[in-house]
Amino acid sequence: MKNEKLKPCPYCGGRKIGLSVKTTGRFSRRYYFSMYCEECHCYGARVLTEDIENANHLDRKKIESSEKYKALAIEAWNNRAQEGDNCKENEE
Repeated sequence: MKNEKLKPCPYCGGRKIGLSVKTTGRFSRRYYFSMYCEECHCYGARVLTEDIENANHLDRKKIESSEKYKALAIEAWNNRAQEGDNCKENEE
């Protein structure tokens, strides 16, 4: 993960930010992407994919490698108020 385009964690100021991909649904599957801090385990907003009927292992690999959803998760992570947020980068 290229940390130069990611803001630090808004809670602990950590810069070790990872990508989480999880599934939801029983018959049609949706995946959600979110960025998280590897130091304090704070998660950013989820980005949901479209429904995928009868998803299998290959579908999951294809979705997990989607640059579109990674970019949306990064955008959601970086989207926060500049004034009054808890981010330690504002303390410097």
